[in-house]
Amino acid sequence: MLSTKLRTQLIGFLVLTSLSFSAYSQLSVIEANDNLVSAGTIEGNTLSLNLIAEEGMWYPGGIDKPGAVMQAFREEGNPPLIPGPMLRAEEGTTVVATIRNSIPGTELQFHGFQNRPADIVSPIVVPYGETRTARFVLDASGIYHYWASTEGRALSTRRGIDSYMSGAIVVDPENDEIEGRIFVIGEGSSVPGKREHSFNGRSFPNTERLQVYTEETNTWHFINTSFAGHPLHLHGSHYRVTHRGSMLSYQGFDSNLIREEVTAEVGVGEVMSIQWEAERPGNWLFHCHISAHVAADTGRLSSGDDFEVSGDKPGLHEMAGMTFAITAVDRSRNEEATIIPQRAITMSMERQNNYFGDKVGYAIAFNESGSSENSPVAPGPVLVLEKGQPTSITLVNNLGEPTAIHWHGMELQSYYDGVAGFSGNGSSVTPAIESGGSFEARMTPPRAGTYIYHTHMDDRTQLVKGVYGALIVNSPEYPYDPQTDKIFVLGLAGDAVRTAARVEGMVINGEENYTTDLQGLRQYRIRLANITANNSEFVVRLTSAEGVESWVPIGKDGAELPSGLQISEEARHMPISVGETYDFSWIPESAGSYWLEVRRSNGEWMGQARLNVIL
Repeated sequence: MLSTKLRTQLIGFLVLTSLSFSAYSQLSVIEANDNLVSAGTIEGNTLSLNLIAEEGMWYPGGIDKPGAVMQAFREEGNPPLIPGPMLRAEEGTTVVATIRNSIPGTELQFHGFQNRPADIVSPIVVPYGETRTARFVLDASGIYHYWASTEGRALSTRRGIDSYMSGAIVVDPENDEIEGRIFVIGEGSSVPGKREHSFNGRSFPNTERLQVYTEETNTWHFINTSFAGHPLHLHGSHYRVTHRGSMLSYQGFDSNLIREEVTAEVGVGEVMSIQWEAERPGNWLFHCHISAHVAADTGRLSSGDDFEVSGDKPGLHEMAGMTFAITAVDRSRNEEATIIPQRAITMSMERQNNYFGDKVGYAIAFNESGSSENSPVAPGPVLVLEKGQPTSITLVNNLGEPTAIHWHGMELQSYYDGVAGFSGNGSSVTPAIESGGSFEARMTPPRAGTYIYHTHMDDRTQLVKGVYGALIVNSPEYPYDPQTDKIFVLGLAGDAVRTAARVEGMVINGEENYTTDLQGLRQYRIRLANITANNSEFVVRLTSAEGVESWVPIGKDGAELPSGLQISEEARHMPISVGETYDFSWIPESAGSYWLEVRRSNGEWMGQARLNVIL
């Protein structure tokens, strides 16, 4: 009998070479589970369920795209599913579930079939060919999950053939129902050198196309059963995280602790529930903001080996993986008002050789009629807009390749959102900005705060070379003053250094040793933005010779924080994930050197900025 490791290597060989093998030729097709139907049968107060673990062929990009042998769960009498069958019943229901292991040469370690809330995980071990019975009570309403491994792995290290053996558990309140859609996040593959990232067992563009209506509340629940955290980003609107949880607990937040945001991370094994309203009609994206999780390239299982990147196919948005498309419909069918600009800005993007040492830089300059000419710099300079002022930004592309610019966090019309070949409404679809061409984006910023602008095409080249920067919206209530507003953009400059340890280079405001001067006993607004390609869970600390400073968080993703969160805290914030911005109020009380340190959550050093304070 083959060991699990040898079976995984053989399976990878078979899929990559498209060879047939009798042991695998009769495998069932694993279907995507949209989590709309509950498994099992209910009689009285008891839910009965028979789960079977087995191998099957999974096609996350669709049946016409490459697939892989994966391990999955099925309900007896039904096909295998990724994610596994959803368990759903009212609070107080008793569950009697059998779990059969039909995967040769494995020992199934199953987690999640137990009473809640709980502090201790009680795994169920099922050897090959055997069945175990779990009996427990759904005694706490909320959103939970179950998961399993055949390789003895923790959830945070489950990357291979067993990485999608997970499912949702929904416990409705008695005589009530938890509203909203359930999305299980998955990541991994049985094929060496290939990966896949999915919502409910599908990879974009094969993910479900969601239709919503403007100004109507949508409730979505995300269950992360993958081995990594995912900063989830919504285009065009803010959302509110109302609940967070885990496999064993689920808690809601008081209204004065719920913030508006456009990007929030759901960690390994976590549950995150959100509510939001589409501000405007049109096409919008919702996706993980880690580039490697949404890039359509040859490293993706569903892309196969013949995929051509957008540099060969201008106009494509390049999105894949952990992404789904949203169509927002205005029930009134009113046409959006035409924006008549009161201000006109030109954004020039220039290719410059030997900008980062011997590496090419993509430099940006913003210019206005009647103002002195600004020279292009990489990463891009700070762009300051005015709240409520209709503005035109003409994007001029001299990069030598197509591009598109996304106004990250901004509430604007879909056509100007910057996803080439996707953004827009009806037949009006945003084009790519061809080399030598231009595109006019129009917007009227509705709220003051800290945002980001960045390329939304070929991050591996354009983001690395500097097509990004901070976007500040000014207002009388929240004025921007370059003397007291200190911006720190965590990004890339020339190269994304990737090794076996997954290290990625990082700079602050385009420099490895950024320094700025401040006046002591003066109130400052520290504006942080993370627009690195793949770095999530940064820990940012502000320290002095006396230790860690204190600051007051005041903003997130361009929105003011609720009063319950605007309290003094130790100046150590984690996580700051890709696509997030934070604003803090801080007063340096003594002269000397202060340091803004950036590390990964595991303590790995990434960089720092020096703040020189004089009295």
